[in-house]
Amino acid sequence: DAIINFIGKGDPQKLKNNSDNNLIINDLYDNKILSYISLNKSTKYIYLSSGACYLSEFEVPANEKDFLNINFQQLENHDVYSVSKFLSEVKHRKLQHLNIIDLRIFGYVQTLNILSEGSLLGSVFSASHSGLDFLTTSSHLMRDYINSKLFYEAVECLLSVPNINCALDLYSKEAISKSEILD
Repeated sequence: DAIINFIGKGDPQKLKNNSDNNLIINDLYDNKILSYISLNKSTKYIYLSSGACYLSEFEVPANEKDFLNINFQQLENHDVYSVSKFLSEVKHRKLQHLNIIDLRIFGYVQTLNILSEGSLLGSVFSASHSGLDFLTTSSHLMRDYINSKLFYEAVECLLSVPNINCALDLYSKEAISKSEILD
């Protein structure tokens, strides 16, 4: 009935360390799934995209107009993960006859491995848990987190919609700033 593509790395540190393979691996599995759903048109494909596809630093919350400001001559200035998510979404929108949902996740809170995660929230919790000081820059940063319950409800809802091809942002009621997290 559905394929959910979780291919990727949830840990920002792992992304930086292995960025060379992200574009190739993302494209390989995306194309395999697209081939399958081309032959099985009733199958829904939920592609876990990312807010990174906006190719933005998120000093303010993302919006659709961010896509209009992309300078294609400077794509090399963005990390490979962001570019791979962006390119997949472009490909998916061109395949309107297929059931493809790009579900953009901006931040995900997992309780099992949060202390070993390289994300902002994981680093803050890890420092607090170990009694160490958390060192960061004074740069302004906004984050938006969902949990497994919200993710499950979104997937369940999307699977019930017939004939769908779209991109959706999945985010919480309100974003939080780095300074609010630290407070």
